[in-house]
Amino acid sequence: EAAEVIDGNWKLTPEGVRTLDPYYDRVIAIGDMTWTDYEVLTSVTFHKMLADVIVPKGPPFSNHGHASVMLRWRGHPDDDQQPHRKWHSCGALAMWRADAGTEGNEWIWHGGESGFLAKEERMRALELGRRYLIRARVETLPGPKSRYSIKGWDVRQPEPQEWDLVGIDGAQDLQSGSLLLVAHHSDVTFGDVDVRPVP
Repeated sequence: EAAEVIDGNWKLTPEGVRTLDPYYDRVIAIGDMTWTDYEVLTSVTFHKMLADVIVPKGPPFSNHGHASVMLRWRGHPDDDQQPHRKWHSCGALAMWRADAGTEGNEWIWHGGESGFLAKEERMRALELGRRYLIRARVETLPGPKSRYSIKGWDVRQPEPQEWDLVGIDGAQDLQSGSLLLVAHHSDVTFGDVDVRPVP
Protein backbone atom coordinates (compact mmCIF):
# COMPACT_ATOMS: atom_id res chain seq x y z
CA GLU A 1 0.00 0.00 0.00
CA ALA A 2 2.95 2.34 0.49
CA ALA A 3 5.02 1.91 -2.68
CA GLU A 4 4.60 1.60 -6.43
CA VAL A 5 6.93 0.01 -8.96
CA ILE A 6 7.64 2.58 -11.69
CA ASP A 7 10.10 0.59 -13.80
CA GLY A 8 11.58 -2.90 -13.90
CA ASN A 9 10.77 -6.29 -12.43
CA TRP A 10 11.26 -6.66 -8.66
CA LYS A 11 10.83 -9.55 -6.24
CA LEU A 12 9.78 -9.25 -2.60
CA THR A 13 12.16 -11.36 -0.48
CA PRO A 14 12.60 -11.81 3.30
CA GLU A 15 15.49 -9.31 3.10
CA GLY A 16 13.63 -6.68 1.05
CA VAL A 17 12.85 -5.97 -2.60
CA ARG A 18 15.35 -7.13 -5.22
CA THR A 19 15.84 -6.40 -8.91
CA LEU A 20 14.90 -9.41 -11.05
CA ASP A 21 16.06 -8.00 -14.39
CA PRO A 22 18.82 -5.45 -13.71
CA TYR A 23 19.35 -2.81 -16.40
CA TYR A 24 18.75 0.88 -16.85
CA ASP A 25 16.98 2.71 -13.96
CA ARG A 26 14.84 0.19 -12.08
CA VAL A 27 12.62 2.40 -9.90
CA ILE A 28 10.20 2.19 -6.96
CA ALA A 29 8.26 5.28 -5.80
CA ILE A 30 7.22 5.94 -2.21
CA GLY A 31 5.30 8.77 -0.64
CA ASP A 32 3.62 11.92 -1.81
CA MET A 33 4.49 14.81 -4.12
CA THR A 34 3.62 17.28 -1.36
CA TRP A 35 6.46 16.07 0.92
CA THR A 36 8.94 18.90 1.58
CA ASP A 37 11.60 18.37 4.27
CA TYR A 38 12.15 14.75 5.25
CA GLU A 39 14.70 12.08 6.14
CA VAL A 40 14.91 8.53 4.81
CA LEU A 41 16.56 5.48 6.37
CA THR A 42 16.86 2.31 4.31
CA SER A 43 19.37 -0.41 3.53
CA VAL A 44 20.95 -1.77 0.36
CA THR A 45 22.74 -5.00 -0.42
CA PHE A 46 24.85 -5.01 -3.58
CA HIS A 47 24.75 -8.39 -5.32
CA LYS A 48 26.49 -7.33 -8.53
CA MET A 49 27.53 -4.13 -10.31
CA LEU A 50 26.86 -4.50 -14.02
CA ALA A 51 28.31 -1.45 -15.79
CA ASP A 52 31.19 -3.45 -17.26
CA VAL A 53 28.74 -6.09 -18.56
CA ILE A 54 25.99 -3.82 -19.88
CA VAL A 55 27.94 -1.03 -21.61
CA PRO A 56 28.99 -3.15 -24.63
CA LYS A 57 25.37 -4.17 -25.26
CA GLY A 58 24.35 -0.76 -26.58
CA PRO A 59 21.79 1.84 -25.50
CA PRO A 60 20.21 2.67 -23.22
CA PHE A 61 23.30 2.58 -21.03
CA SER A 62 25.82 4.65 -19.14
CA ASN A 63 29.30 3.82 -17.95
CA HIS A 64 28.32 3.34 -14.32
CA GLY A 65 26.12 1.36 -11.96
CA HIS A 66 24.59 2.59 -8.73
CA ALA A 67 22.03 2.15 -5.98
CA SER A 68 20.34 5.44 -5.24
CA VAL A 69 17.68 7.38 -3.40
CA MET A 70 15.99 10.33 -5.10
CA LEU A 71 14.31 13.02 -3.02
CA ARG A 72 11.57 15.42 -4.13
CA TRP A 73 10.52 13.63 -7.31
CA ARG A 74 7.39 15.05 -8.97
CA GLY A 75 6.68 12.37 -11.57
CA HIS A 76 7.63 12.02 -15.22
CA PRO A 77 7.28 15.29 -17.18
CA ASP A 78 5.85 15.33 -20.68
CA ASP A 79 8.63 14.22 -23.05
CA ASP A 80 6.60 13.18 -26.13
CA GLN A 81 7.16 9.50 -25.22
CA GLN A 82 4.48 7.00 -24.23
CA PRO A 83 4.92 6.08 -21.49
CA HIS A 84 6.92 9.12 -20.35
CA ARG A 85 10.61 8.38 -19.71
CA LYS A 86 12.26 11.63 -18.64
CA TRP A 87 13.16 11.40 -14.92
CA HIS A 88 13.91 15.05 -14.16
CA SER A 89 13.26 17.65 -13.08
CA CYS A 90 13.54 16.43 -9.52
CA GLY A 91 15.04 17.50 -6.24
CA ALA A 92 18.25 15.46 -6.16
CA LEU A 93 19.53 11.93 -6.68
CA ALA A 94 22.10 10.43 -4.28
CA MET A 95 24.01 7.80 -6.26
CA TRP A 96 26.24 5.25 -4.51
CA ARG A 97 28.06 4.78 -7.78
CA ALA A 98 30.80 2.68 -9.38
CA ASP A 99 32.07 3.53 -12.86
CA ALA A 100 32.89 0.76 -15.31
CA GLY A 101 36.48 -0.42 -14.96
CA THR A 102 37.03 1.13 -11.51
CA GLU A 103 37.38 -0.23 -8.00
CA GLY A 104 35.10 1.00 -5.26
CA ASN A 105 32.05 3.24 -5.00
CA GLU A 106 31.52 6.92 -4.25
CA TRP A 107 28.58 9.16 -3.34
CA ILE A 108 27.38 11.71 -5.91
CA TRP A 109 24.51 14.17 -5.51
CA HIS A 110 22.89 14.92 -8.89
CA GLY A 111 20.35 17.74 -9.00
CA GLY A 112 18.42 16.81 -12.13
CA GLU A 113 18.32 20.04 -14.14
CA SER A 114 21.15 21.46 -11.99
CA GLY A 115 23.61 18.68 -12.82
CA PHE A 116 26.16 17.50 -10.28
CA LEU A 117 25.77 19.23 -6.92
CA ALA A 118 28.55 17.40 -5.05
CA LYS A 119 30.90 14.45 -5.50
CA GLU A 120 32.73 12.46 -2.86
CA GLU A 121 36.51 12.79 -2.93
CA ARG A 122 37.20 9.21 -1.90
CA MET A 123 36.35 5.74 -3.18
CA ARG A 124 35.16 3.06 -0.79
CA ALA A 125 35.15 -0.69 -1.26
CA LEU A 126 31.71 -2.23 -0.82
CA GLU A 127 31.48 -5.95 -0.15
CA LEU A 128 29.03 -7.84 -2.35
CA GLY A 129 26.35 -9.56 -0.29
CA ARG A 130 26.89 -7.23 2.68
CA ARG A 131 24.02 -5.02 3.90
CA TYR A 132 24.67 -1.30 4.20
CA LEU A 133 22.45 1.33 5.78
CA ILE A 134 21.66 4.59 3.98
CA ARG A 135 20.36 7.80 5.53
CA ALA A 136 19.34 10.69 3.26
CA ARG A 137 17.85 14.08 4.17
CA VAL A 138 16.48 17.13 2.38
CA GLU A 139 16.00 20.48 4.12
CA THR A 140 14.75 23.85 2.86
CA LEU A 141 17.11 26.76 3.51
CA PRO A 142 16.50 30.51 3.12
CA GLY A 143 16.57 31.67 -0.49
CA PRO A 144 14.90 29.26 -0.96
CA LYS A 145 17.69 26.74 -1.33
CA SER A 146 17.79 23.02 -0.61
CA ARG A 147 20.37 21.11 1.41
CA TYR A 148 20.77 17.41 0.53
CA SER A 149 22.72 15.13 2.90
CA ILE A 150 23.66 11.46 2.55
CA LYS A 151 25.65 8.80 4.38
CA GLY A 152 26.08 5.05 4.14
CA TRP A 153 27.69 2.55 6.47
CA ASP A 154 28.13 -1.17 7.11
CA VAL A 155 25.25 -2.54 9.18
CA ARG A 156 27.83 -4.08 11.56
CA GLN A 157 29.19 -0.62 12.44
CA PRO A 158 27.65 2.25 14.43
CA GLU A 159 26.13 5.09 12.44
CA PRO A 160 28.68 7.83 11.65
CA GLN A 161 27.88 11.20 13.17
CA GLU A 162 28.94 13.14 10.07
CA TRP A 163 27.34 13.05 6.63
CA ASP A 164 29.39 11.53 3.82
CA LEU A 165 28.32 14.17 1.31
CA VAL A 166 26.25 17.37 1.39
CA GLY A 167 25.00 19.28 -1.67
CA ILE A 168 23.23 22.63 -1.94
CA ASP A 169 20.81 23.45 -4.76
CA GLY A 170 19.43 26.88 -5.66
CA ALA A 171 16.03 28.51 -6.02
CA GLN A 172 15.29 26.53 -9.20
CA ASP A 173 15.15 23.32 -7.14
CA LEU A 174 11.79 21.64 -6.64
CA GLN A 175 10.47 22.41 -3.17
CA SER A 176 8.49 19.19 -2.69
CA GLY A 177 8.22 15.65 -4.02
CA SER A 178 8.20 11.94 -3.25
CA LEU A 179 10.97 9.41 -2.67
CA LEU A 180 12.41 7.02 -5.25
CA LEU A 181 14.57 3.93 -4.82
CA VAL A 182 16.70 3.46 -7.94
CA ALA A 183 18.88 0.56 -9.10
CA HIS A 184 20.87 1.46 -12.22
CA HIS A 185 22.93 -1.24 -13.96
CA SER A 186 23.16 -3.05 -10.64
CA ASP A 187 21.61 -6.04 -8.91
CA VAL A 188 20.61 -4.89 -5.43
CA THR A 189 18.16 -5.48 -2.61
CA PHE A 190 16.60 -2.53 -0.78
CA GLY A 191 15.44 -3.25 2.78
CA ASP A 192 12.81 -1.60 4.97
CA VAL A 193 12.23 2.11 4.34
CA ASP A 194 11.56 4.56 7.19
CA VAL A 195 10.59 8.16 6.32
CA ARG A 196 10.22 10.94 8.87
CA PRO A 197 9.61 14.69 8.56
CA VAL A 198 12.49 17.04 9.34
CA PRO A 199 11.19 19.80 11.62
